[in-house]
Amino acid sequence: MEYIDNNGVKRKVPTINPKFKIDRFEGQSKLAKYLNKHFVSKMEKFTSVRSIFLVSILAFMLGYNLNYYLIALIIIHSYLLLYRCLRFWIDRWLMYLIEYCYIGNVFLIYFSLFDRNNMNVFLSTYSMASGIISLAVVACDNHADITDTDFVTSCSIHTLPVATMWAVRWKHYLYDNYLEYKGNIVDTENIKFQFDETFFKILLLPYFYWIIWASIYFVLNTKILRKYAYSDFYESTIGDFYKSKDFEFLFGDHTKNTTIKYLMMHLVFLFAVSIISVLNFYSFYFNTAYLLFIVFFLGYNQSVKSRKEFNKIVRNAETLDKQD
Repeated sequence: MEYIDNNGVKRKVPTINPKFKIDRFEGQSKLAKYLNKHFVSKMEKFTSVRSIFLVSILAFMLGYNLNYYLIALIIIHSYLLLYRCLRFWIDRWLMYLIEYCYIGNVFLIYFSLFDRNNMNVFLSTYSMASGIISLAVVACDNHADITDTDFVTSCSIHTLPVATMWAVRWKHYLYDNYLEYKGNIVDTENIKFQFDETFFKILLLPYFYWIIWASIYFVLNTKILRKYAYSDFYESTIGDFYKSKDFEFLFGDHTKNTTIKYLMMHLVFLFAVSIISVLNFYSFYFNTAYLLFIVFFLGYNQSVKSRKEFNKIVRNAETLDKQD
């Protein structure tokens, strides 16, 4: 195939690593197609502006007043999750929304909105947020890419819970006027390390909620929604795991007992990071260092991604020059 350039010279159209994509909207509703074309595509142009604005609002509120921060968190996080549900419905990725990380985010919103004085709700939210959910940043290879709505939302889902629980747990270190918060936010000032009820709740509650989630997840993926879980048109984490080869050294053939093997991998990960939740809960310095590690990882990962994309652009440009 040829084309004529601005100088009137015939040139061949370069073909560099052609990619073929599935038409995800085949058979999709007219409403989904309309929203994708006239709403989501336009919203994507303002991702950077929205990202900077939302992060700035949360950072300001956290530094100014924890009560105001929790109010802002409810509004912003609910918006992010609802917008993700809309995007995933359009792209047929709703199966991702039944993952464990979203359970912790529901707890976060419930705690912030309805039950800030409930120690059990706080411990439940903290134990999930400061362990497996936050380390999913590393496991899921998240990037702090403010130009991509899905990356921004993924970062928020995995980091806002741990950042919020860090602020609630250590607010007596962060605010001189801590006494103002004792009436409407759970009191954590006098919690010290000892093998008591609080310790075992922090250690064991993630397993309790994981067992409930895993049971429901297993039934959904093997019985009720099986045809969606493994379909290229209805993407899911199970579908990703089914096609992955990263964990063959642990489980062998992924096409057999896929759901069980995925849940076992999940359980191994939960067990490996459970001690981190305990250390975070009882040590202000460890918790702070851990939070900074998560934030720096997101930034570093994005810098690596940006460098690879830049190098790819340079290589493609060099290839085009050689073809010319």
